[in-house]
Amino acid sequence: MSEKRTKHRISGKKQKKLRVAAYCRVSTLMDAQDTSFELQCEHYRGYITGREDYELVGVYGDHGKSGRKMDGRPELGRLLADCEAGRIDLILTKSIARFSRNMRECVSTIRRLQALGVRVFFEKEGIDTSEPRNELLFHLMATIAEEESNSIGRNLMTAHEMRNRSGNPFWQRKYGYKKGADGEWIPDERPAAKVRSAFCMACAGYSVGSIRRMLLRMEEADPSGKKWYAVDVSMLLRNVLYKGDYLTQKTIRNADGTGRTKNRGEREQYYLEGHHTPLVPPEVFDHVQRLLESKTLWENRRNVSPEQRALLEEGKRLCEEYGLYAVIRDNPYVEETPCIEGKASPQQSQRSDTAPDKEPQENDTKEDEDGKVQ
Repeated sequence: MSEKRTKHRISGKKQKKLRVAAYCRVSTLMDAQDTSFELQCEHYRGYITGREDYELVGVYGDHGKSGRKMDGRPELGRLLADCEAGRIDLILTKSIARFSRNMRECVSTIRRLQALGVRVFFEKEGIDTSEPRNELLFHLMATIAEEESNSIGRNLMTAHEMRNRSGNPFWQRKYGYKKGADGEWIPDERPAAKVRSAFCMACAGYSVGSIRRMLLRMEEADPSGKKWYAVDVSMLLRNVLYKGDYLTQKTIRNADGTGRTKNRGEREQYYLEGHHTPLVPPEVFDHVQRLLESKTLWENRRNVSPEQRALLEEGKRLCEEYGLYAVIRDNPYVEETPCIEGKASPQQSQRSDTAPDKEPQENDTKEDEDGKVQ
């Protein structure tokens, strides 16, 4: 730490300690960055508590958050709120890039902190924002940090494009799968069991609402943070990932680096057939798509058309052929029966948490690049 130690001459009175906070950030959840994040936090915690003239307010850290926007970083927001409340005199951070990779927002935030009388010290650059002579250097380094981020983004985009074209996309987290020892995509059994149960129930004629309630009960018993709205269930049942295929770049990152939107042809997509181990037989997956398209799995349907009844009968055949009824029977969280006759079961009508099923809307973007349910 190269920050200057300012000497104060005080006669007869003990020097008041500076109230100091540290801010740490890493942009991904990769193991290597997990270590980097922990090291950053421990470094500042030890450094601040080791200074007699410092009082530790706290170490604020955003893990797995991009530096392109200030929004969406809860710990940074909490840090700024504490500055507004007059609890902090000095902020220490590793570098300008860790603080922000958006030049305008970075400069604006520093101005805001200066008006509050809060200094920021960037360790890597050796810049203390309380010193006027650092003004030009700070602007220059903030601009470099933003351009570096843009360059990294362009390089990653090119690398993803090349890997997608070769049929070997980069691994990213996908619900129901985990990364194998050799980098292959293999089933992650706990979430995979929920996915399989959902498809088995759909093939057997259970409504999307019934499937949702089953998933909510499983979620309550084995929490993973999923909300499981009806639209989430519909999107899961439509995701080709679960029959072993993979559609690349379903969503793309926004130009300003915040969030993702549906890819409407802006980027080339690649359909990789048989890319990984399926969680459900392809024939079952394809049949569930026909049930969804024909609206057979709508919970509030009044009548069953001849076409829908034929689909339900075909579903019965597939359930028997692939042993899906056993999966349903062995799942203690399935507390309802299929709506074969187009009427809700007694269990459904008694439940208060029933929400009308709805199809995903065109603007719904609750999936990431790989179709992962958020």
